[in-house]
Amino acid sequence: MLVTRENVTYAAEPIPHLVVVAPPHMDALPPLTVRDGVVSNCAGWNLAARLAFSVVDGPGEAGFMVQGANGQRDAKVMLQWLEAVDKAGGALVIALESQPQDLSLEHLVAIPNARGGSVPFLPPESMAD
Repeated sequence: MLVTRENVTYAAEPIPHLVVVAPPHMDALPPLTVRDGVVSNCAGWNLAARLAFSVVDGPGEAGFMVQGANGQRDAKVMLQWLEAVDKAGGALVIALESQPQDLSLEHLVAIPNARGGSVPFLPPESMAD
């Protein structure tokens, strides 16, 4: 299932993260936890990040697609995010029940009922046959 652009926020700083509002299979993501400043991992999940859309793939049937760039301005933001994801080797995927008021990472990880964590990046060459 596709999560439309209005329910997706891409941020490259301070670390790449993807904020998704009410994605399909949200409950399959683990509760978002932070210990000693480190965000937990999402075991069994991967991120195939691309300019037009990205896929957050989980175990079994869990996962969702998120819409990417929607115009030139969006493309600039997406290109910065994709570069940060590639450099970091992944991103934080944060699933929330509703749009957050504050998009700072500090605020996002403190939201009750937030789900997600660190998800490794699958570069395009890893998907080639």
